[in-house]
Amino acid sequence: MNVKGDTSLHIAVVDGHDSVAKILLAAKPTLALVANTEGANALHSAAMHGHHELARLLLIACPSSIDTVDYQGMTPLLHAGFGNDELMGLFLAANPKNLNALRYDSENILHCAVKEGREDYVDQLLAMEPDLIRSLTDRGDTPLHLAMSLDADEHKQLIEKLLTLYPQAVRVTNKSGQTPFHIAVKKQKDSLIDLLQWGLSFDEVASSFSRFYKSFSGRLKPLVEAQCTPLLGKDVMGTVFDYLGLGTVVKQPAPEKAIEWFKAVREGDVSTVSRLLAEEPRLIDTVHQGKRYNGYTALHIAARCDSWL
Repeated sequence: MNVKGDTSLHIAVVDGHDSVAKILLAAKPTLALVANTEGANALHSAAMHGHHELARLLLIACPSSIDTVDYQGMTPLLHAGFGNDELMGLFLAANPKNLNALRYDSENILHCAVKEGREDYVDQLLAMEPDLIRSLTDRGDTPLHLAMSLDADEHKQLIEKLLTLYPQAVRVTNKSGQTPFHIAVKKQKDSLIDLLQWGLSFDEVASSFSRFYKSFSGRLKPLVEAQCTPLLGKDVMGTVFDYLGLGTVVKQPAPEKAIEWFKAVREGDVSTVSRLLAEEPRLIDTVHQGKRYNGYTALHIAARCDSWL
């Protein structure tokens, strides 16, 4: 061994000498499991240097080495990454069991596959270990949280798959207090917002927007339209959406009209709500001032009132 604890097999693997490695493994197969001062055995070295043929020889000599971890907690599969499909295919065919091992950045192999947008590997990994869909990083992120960094148009099928397999993930809060939907809203990724919002209640959607914006935006239009148009009619909702799309600063309507407005909303008085909106579209953004619904808009209140169910 040298000062780093490398055996002659480590050195042969790093240098890519297949014939030397064959001789060493034939003489002493257990060399495949000897770790250096970093906890890495020869298969870790083969993975780090992308040597497919050497990795194949090592797996034949010692199949269990596929699940070994170095001192960083890394398996050969994690070291291989997604830049070498031939090597990844070899390692996955070796049927690794230690798929929950975490990299130095607290992400397992599924988390890495999601961040790379590799739907093919996501399918393979979840077929081998379905519970990976619920796995969390040390930051509390689900695979769906990590998918928020992807282009939703390019990776729509992958994101939809993650949602289908674990629909509750859209409500999981990480250690920063953010759900996947919060991240999509914060990044203003409309295509992601459109994908995720249908799994949430209106109040959850509205509160997410309220957290990052001072008022509602046109991005809420599809959800509001679906829930409110049957009650208020297309003409009234069209007026409201025309107003919301302007992006102007909201001025509070006359106090007496606001009082009448919130009373009608609380009581589910559709005809009065429709009339007032037609007269004064700004009411849709008016904030309630009172003990029970302080800081709420009418859309928040309607989502909580039985009279609108």
